[in-house]
Amino acid sequence: MIPDRGDGRPGRRGLVTVVAGLALVAVACSGGAPAQPGGSAEPGGGSGLSAPVPGAPGVNESFSLADVDRAVADLAAIGVDVRLAPSDAGPAVPPTGEPSAVRLLRSQVRNMALELAAGGGAFGANLDAASQAAGGGPVSALLAGWVAEAGTPAAALGASLIDGSAREDPAARIYPSIALTAFVADATRGAGATAVASRGRWQATGRGVSMVLTAAKASGFCGEVSAFVSAALDGVVESDADLPSWLAKVIEFYAPQFKDDPALFRRTVGAIALMTYATSLGRPWSLSLDADPSAVAYRVEGGDAVEGEVNLSVWRGPNVYDDEIAACAELAAAQLASSPVKGSAVIWNTSGLAPHAQPLSAVGSLDDDESASLFYETATESKEAAQRGTPVTAQMLVSVAVERAEIRKLADVVESILLGDAAGSPVGPAAQALYAAMRPKLDALAFPSAFTTIDVTYHTPPASPSPNPSDGITGTWDGLWQNDQQWGGAAGGFTMVVVQKGKAFSGTIDVTGPTCVRSGTVAGTVENGRISMGWVAAGIRDVAFEGTLTGSTMAGTWTMTACGVEQSISGTWSAARQ
Repeated sequence: MIPDRGDGRPGRRGLVTVVAGLALVAVACSGGAPAQPGGSAEPGGGSGLSAPVPGAPGVNESFSLADVDRAVADLAAIGVDVRLAPSDAGPAVPPTGEPSAVRLLRSQVRNMALELAAGGGAFGANLDAASQAAGGGPVSALLAGWVAEAGTPAAALGASLIDGSAREDPAARIYPSIALTAFVADATRGAGATAVASRGRWQATGRGVSMVLTAAKASGFCGEVSAFVSAALDGVVESDADLPSWLAKVIEFYAPQFKDDPALFRRTVGAIALMTYATSLGRPWSLSLDADPSAVAYRVEGGDAVEGEVNLSVWRGPNVYDDEIAACAELAAAQLASSPVKGSAVIWNTSGLAPHAQPLSAVGSLDDDESASLFYETATESKEAAQRGTPVTAQMLVSVAVERAEIRKLADVVESILLGDAAGSPVGPAAQALYAAMRPKLDALAFPSAFTTIDVTYHTPPASPSPNPSDGITGTWDGLWQNDQQWGGAAGGFTMVVVQKGKAFSGTIDVTGPTCVRSGTVAGTVENGRISMGWVAAGIRDVAFEGTLTGSTMAGTWTMTACGVEQSISGTWSAARQ
């Protein structure tokens, strides 16, 4: 019952001042004039951030050029090449360490800085759906294993940005674009298709293709941007890099689907790159999600209900579409009109409230103030538990996305840029095939999204000092488990069905929460009110329980070997008979 080993790392919002602006491949939403070939390399030149963001919810008002400059340096530290303009002869900051196949423009870094600062990103379930549509594997499981096992600087960066409180399931997390960028960088190091810039040319040496940026002048700056992006994308999708050394552990503990299937891994990496390129081209909105209150407790039996709310705000920035996107829209024959924000559909994900709370109601569209709210109620505990039990604090998660009506039209523009149509130099067949298969799933990924966490306190039932030796354990039991605080205080639930014969009992168990094991068999003994039992989940991990049985309740402690690391961990558990 160990959470992913990203547990205990600082959360995303707390890292904004350190890594705000770390971003992925995007070419839009800059709010400034487009960078021109050969433009100034000074900070803030071209289409970089030109002023602090005024009053953006969830975004620090001190967010400025310094954050973008710091982001460029941090990206360089994991081998990512960032250019101010497509035709620049060299990166703004020379990359260090082993280079990756990822190439971006500085305007892209600025765009993703706003996403990161506002707590945005893409839902794991949507990433999985798009990847699988293109013949790839589950992205969220791969990312969960990567941050836990890779041990690289890029993985450390990704772990700090993927929120550790969304532990119920990797697919329920929100993944910021920079975390996806860092993963692609780690997965494509040492690629024979490494793209290099030389004398105004962008060469994908692995394919033997030279994309001459000056040849894109027929379509203007949009063509140059398109040539840069599509060549960089080809360098990733067509990568012939060796499989990374960390992949074996990821497969063993998190993503067995990739075992003995390197082609599946490569398709998945290409799909992640395509998804991130595509979605980061069209996210001019930033969302802010705030919980009121930020900490709650269970309702005590007989007392008043304990309720809370989560409030969503939208900030759109000064421009809905940047000059680069507008120019490419004209080439793509797409009429981009800014649709009203009011009335946009709000898609709430409340699965992270369970098992501690349940939603009461939610506003399904943005109102006149470009906001919406969700209301929930906490679970109930007994008076005895509240008075005599051991307090436990866990975290709940609420995430949200807003459906933009104009996304479908914007997708045509994005496709023209990504696939090289605007530059007249299309990407290779692999990227074309991946994009064509994923296109129906990309709309949902383009919706802006955000998350927030809520601390929740409850109590484990107190153990009886005088257990009844005649109490039996046969039946169905609903329980809760909790990690020791040194492991992040993660919590979840379980349902156990057992039959007792004499002192021995056996049955099945299903577990929910942030753990690498989900279901299996259970067996043990009960004598004089003392329980000793163990269970095995799919042959992966043995978990040992010790505790006390009192009538229709039981509680105690558990120990096991952590997922992905040979180290013992422990915690507490409690259960009640249905």
